[in-house]
Amino acid sequence: MHTFFADGMVKIHLPWVAEPFLALLHRSLFLFFAGLAISLFNINQSVFRTVIWWIGIFSTLYGWITVMPIFLHDSPYYAPLSSLSWSIHNFMPYTLFSLLAYIISGRFGSPQTWERFLNLSKRYGDRMADGVWKAAEETALEQSSEIVFGTLNWTIGALSEDDTLENFFEAIPGLLI
Repeated sequence: MHTFFADGMVKIHLPWVAEPFLALLHRSLFLFFAGLAISLFNINQSVFRTVIWWIGIFSTLYGWITVMPIFLHDSPYYAPLSSLSWSIHNFMPYTLFSLLAYIISGRFGSPQTWERFLNLSKRYGDRMADGVWKAAEETALEQSSEIVFGTLNWTIGALSEDDTLENFFEAIPGLLI
């Protein structure tokens, strides 16, 4: 049922509609904390330092959650600004390799070097356009047999009673016991 409803959400592009509202909510929260810090600075320095310390800890944690999908494609954590950080992360090498390919295309360098920079530029441009979800999907496809085995192992471990386990195996078409 979860997969059925998740596919329905993707078909109607719900994440594209909801993500800007979540980003606005997060921005308003950060603006609130900035206003709180400014207000406390003028009222009480000891409370200000304590609040700034906690704001710093949670801002660092939020920053890590935002950039985590860049480094860990199977990360279950995702912030509204993760897509923007993904785009920026891929835009910088895309620009660098595009510029290097343009410079090399003149009199400098070999055709192989030019082709390599052009391919790298295209690769980062495609990654930037596809987004963080496409990278997660590609990573999952590379590990699909491991994921399926892990899911089956977890399912069999969760079925503790013999009759439940027997019903599970009977429900699998073509399985001979």
